[in-house]
Amino acid sequence: MTQSRLRLFDPGVRTYAGLGNHSENWFAYLNRSARPEAEAFRKEAEAWFRAYPKHARSELRARFRAGDEDLSAAFELFLHELLHRLGCAVKIHPGRGEGPKPDFLVTARDGQRFYLEAACVTGETALERGRRRLWEVVLDEINKTNSPDFFFGFERKGVLTSSPPVRLWRKRIEDWLRGFDHAEITRLGVAGKIDELPSLRLVHEGWSLVITPIPKKEEARGRADIRPSGVWSLGFRWNRSVDQFRTTILKKAGKHGLLRLPYVVAVHVDGMLVDDKDAMDALYGQICSIYHHNPDGTFAVRTDRKPDGALTSHAGPRYRNVSAVLMVRGFSPPQVEGAELGLFHNPWARARYTSALCVFRSLVSVPESARLRFSWRYSQTSENRSSHSTPSALSDRDAWGED
Repeated sequence: MTQSRLRLFDPGVRTYAGLGNHSENWFAYLNRSARPEAEAFRKEAEAWFRAYPKHARSELRARFRAGDEDLSAAFELFLHELLHRLGCAVKIHPGRGEGPKPDFLVTARDGQRFYLEAACVTGETALERGRRRLWEVVLDEINKTNSPDFFFGFERKGVLTSSPPVRLWRKRIEDWLRGFDHAEITRLGVAGKIDELPSLRLVHEGWSLVITPIPKKEEARGRADIRPSGVWSLGFRWNRSVDQFRTTILKKAGKHGLLRLPYVVAVHVDGMLVDDKDAMDALYGQICSIYHHNPDGTFAVRTDRKPDGALTSHAGPRYRNVSAVLMVRGFSPPQVEGAELGLFHNPWARARYTSALCVFRSLVSVPESARLRFSWRYSQTSENRSSHSTPSALSDRDAWGED
């Protein structure tokens, strides 16, 4: 297939309108789903792909179709379309010679040029991701259980490190369910007698799964299209997204050495795990209180930032080649409408960034004696339609002033 005829998704008519499997990656589900939101995303993504430079389509398509969990290929396609809508010309992996190259060389409408590097933060370690995938496979197998009258509540204990014999468990679960009366289980639940509900404990190599029956409503009973997995706790784990955000900036900051043009790092994060304050702490240092003992015995207190950010150190500012960081939240195919964007400027950058991405809300430093203070600024030009969100998943072409 020639570059000009490449497609991201398979052609053909879809008929499956159900939910995706827990262990199914996002691309595999969107590639087979007949749901309107999936069809809308496929149509829009194909339009974005047609605007992507031909020489780079094969590589992007391969990563996109792999359904990478960090959404890196989809995020790069999103960024390219974003820049295209802002009237920018974009070159993919510019430069010559060996060694890593920035993802994009961007020329804005006003002629200003800058480099843009894309990165994604998942908040998971490789070990956590592997364990989650094991649990998702277990869920998918349990969902094949014949359970016309009950959903399942799950309680997990221990650490799942290998695949349990779920196919054998399914037969055991079905035999266990046959002894229950739907009306009686409903009565216990309505009466709040949760401790009296029956449960089944399944054990595998120190990991246990306790299943509790949850009565289905009458309209849901017997329906084969409703899977039995009900509710379960996600458990507790450290939120590593902020640390990973900081680490990602450090990695990207030192990747290309000294660049002659402004350099922007665009990072996709989970909007539930990283907010503006988290990003500021990761970039500029954590907020702290500094106490000063005056000669008269009194104390003075001021608020400042520790020199522990990606752009700061005890020796002073570092990675001054980074001009700004674009944080993108809420990008998760097929739901990309309303993705939030914020541009965090580096007050110590060698090359200040003043180009196309400033249309989105921008955090800039405000001089205040020796201390560093920040303020959000919003573009007020009618041409740029000041906003912090992407209009209609980049599909509302009128909102971008396009012909």
